[in-house]
Amino acid sequence: NMPIIEPDLSQVGPIKPGTYNARCVSANPKKSKEKGTPMVELTSAIEVDGDEREKMDWLIISGKAAFKFEQFLRAVGMDGDANRLMNGEKVQIDTDVFIGATYSVVVEADTYNDAPTDRIASYLKR
Repeated sequence: NMPIIEPDLSQVGPIKPGTYNARCVSANPKKSKEKGTPMVELTSAIEVDGDEREKMDWLIISGKAAFKFEQFLRAVGMDGDANRLMNGEKVQIDTDVFIGATYSVVVEADTYNDAPTDRIASYLKR
């Protein structure tokens, strides 16, 4: 009796560039290793060809680089909080509110260590 396996390598390799439906699986406050920059480590389950592929992204939450976090807030329907933050108001947000939220992601081709990969370029309302 031979040990038979049925491999499925269909999810190997980068996600093709495009816009996909996604939902938030986890959102954890972190600080960058180098400078201690506050960010949210976001894991999205992205619907690709009838499957779900998990993809991580790190959203900086202050300074000029926080534009992606603003996009994400608007994508999950938190425009009011985004507007208040843009006006310089202090707003406390429990990152657990993001879990299960649905939105769209724009995936772009990228390279890492000379190998083709993908990255989430932006977040949109679904």
